[in-house]
Amino acid sequence: MVVWHRRLPNGYGWIFPCGDGLYNIGVGVEHRHARRDDAAADAPDGMGDVNLRAMLEDFGRIHPLAGTLLRDGAWESPLKGAPLRCSLSGARYARPGLLVAGEALGSTYALTGEGIGKALETGVLAADRLIEARRAGWDEATLVARHAEAIAALQPRHDVYERACIVNRRPWLADLVVWSARRSPRRIRRLSGILDETDLPSELVSWRSWLRLLVRRD
Repeated sequence: MVVWHRRLPNGYGWIFPCGDGLYNIGVGVEHRHARRDDAAADAPDGMGDVNLRAMLEDFGRIHPLAGTLLRDGAWESPLKGAPLRCSLSGARYARPGLLVAGEALGSTYALTGEGIGKALETGVLAADRLIEARRAGWDEATLVARHAEAIAALQPRHDVYERACIVNRRPWLADLVVWSARRSPRRIRRLSGILDETDLPSELVSWRSWLRLLVRRD
């Protein structure tokens, strides 16, 4: 479950059941630092002017299940925050002697913060290239180039999720999406597909698509 709300500006809250009465609960924000000064580095939540603990408390106030878990539950591990590189940006895909994969590569989706599956996907691509290199007798330069090509092929999908982050920056747009989805079972399925990755958030990336949300019922 991912929750967008006006009280969670630039981000969202999540609750994922883990079985046996355990839940993964937290909040995330889309946050970019032009520079990281000493004050930001020393901030309790590691996000400078963004107070993630206060945001988590607000999540508990606006969502009944989140409130119950935060009020009556017991933490299985310490509450922590950490920055994530997203959208396959900020890192080289490979260099001689090294193939990069996972969160070091920025494989997390910016819109939803989904990263485990994306990290595994890029790890599998790296392993496939290594196996292929051994079978085909590639030199190191060819291996590095082929891995970079395989990762770059994922970029268009990440770009769509990056552009859809407009929902995080403008919570009233999330309200519009929910309102529109209630008018169309098809849209409910598509929104669910964004989270389980059976559909792309293409309806959230242009003003023309937003207009369709307003006027179409199918």
